[in-house]
Amino acid sequence: AKKKLTLEDVLVPKEEIPYEVPENWCWVKLGSVCEIVTGNTPAKKNPEYYGDYIPFVKPADLDQGRNLTCSSESLSKVGSEKARIIPRNSTAVCCIGSTGKSAFLEVDVATNQQINCVIPKGVNSLYLYYYILSDDFQKQLWENSSATTISIINKTKMSNLNVCIPPLAEQERI
Repeated sequence: AKKKLTLEDVLVPKEEIPYEVPENWCWVKLGSVCEIVTGNTPAKKNPEYYGDYIPFVKPADLDQGRNLTCSSESLSKVGSEKARIIPRNSTAVCCIGSTGKSAFLEVDVATNQQINCVIPKGVNSLYLYYYILSDDFQKQLWENSSATTISIINKTKMSNLNVCIPPLAEQERI
C-alpha cells in the first residue's frame, strides 16, 4: 500500500529553505505538486509508429516556449500507444543536454527520453511553468545535474527540487 503523505513529507525542511517568502507561501518539493513523466521513443524501425496523430516533442521543439502547439515529428495512433501521452497544460523540461530549456504544452503530446514533463496537481499550470523558467529553479536544475560530458538531471533528482508555492489566487495573478 502507498504511504499517505504528511505535511512534513512535502514541505522543504527549514534548514533547506533558500530564502524567506511571505508566511502564506510555502516551499515544497516539486514532486509533491506534480507528476513528473520522462518521455520515451517508439521504435524507429517501425514506420507505422510515425504519422500525424499526436506531436512527438524533442528538445528543439521546446524553442516554442509559452505556446507549444506542434512538433517537427509526429506519432501515429499506433505509435502513440507505445508512448507516454502528456496532457496539455503541462510543462516539458529538457533534462539531458540543453538542461532547463522548457515549453508550455498547449496540446497533448508525447516526448522523447530527453524530456521530463511536469504535470501539475493542485497548482496553477502556468504558475508552475513560469517558476520552472525562473533563475532560482534553473540554478537548481544545473546544480543537481550530473555533468560529465553532457548535463543530465533524472526524474528522481528533479522531483526533489524546491518550488515556492503561493496561495492559488496569487499563482493566478502571477
